[in-house]
Amino acid sequence: MYPERKWQKSGKIDAGVAVLDGIGLLFFLIAGIIAYAVDFNNGTIYLPGTSRSSLDIKKNIREVKFDPKNSSMASIEQIVKK
Repeated sequence: MYPERKWQKSGKIDAGVAVLDGIGLLFFLIAGIIAYAVDFNNGTIYLPGTSRSSLDIKKNIREVKFDPKNSSMASIEQIVKK
């Protein structure tokens, strides 16, 4: 029903899509199971823009290199603070 939602990883579940899949499950067992499987696999059951991830890896994570053999706890603390 919503091809623009394809490949979303997570988010809030769209109640309308879940209910339609549930009706399919209620009346046609195999078709309902397939509908849920397809919607969850493609990510089309999730509402757009409701991703649960609050961490943007590209913006919030930095790689820091240091020599662990020649570092003390104080120098590591300074690196983390920076």
